[in-house]
Amino acid sequence: MDLQYATTTTEGVLSAREAFKNPELVLKHMTEEGATFSVSLQDIQIPGKPNYYWYDVIIETASNKKIEVNIAVLSQEEYNQLCERDSIDLYLKQTEDAAKFFFEKSKELFQPEFNNRFKFKHKAQLYL
Repeated sequence: MDLQYATTTTEGVLSAREAFKNPELVLKHMTEEGATFSVSLQDIQIPGKPNYYWYDVIIETASNKKIEVNIAVLSQEEYNQLCERDSIDLYLKQTEDAAKFFFEKSKELFQPEFNNRFKFKHKAQLYL
């Protein structure tokens, strides 16, 4: 499936601050056909540069649009420090909460009979 970025001015990536300040930036792309809301933790590796870990909500609409809401970007060092602690990954929790927020807001836009067309993937995905 070839997804088109919905927000072309930012290559499809919105900051969490931007998206929560104006949820319409995300919601205007929703249709009754539905969408999938995924929690994503991506390990971005660029040759010759340090790794960065991106916490994103990735929304793929039934009309082939892709929207990413970026929650946080951590350097390799910051991510390693986070992993050393025996505590919940708060960035991942915030990412899940953001995905649930847009998931629920999107369902509210349409009649209840269309709610099953909106899917939430709460399992984090690590892209290498």
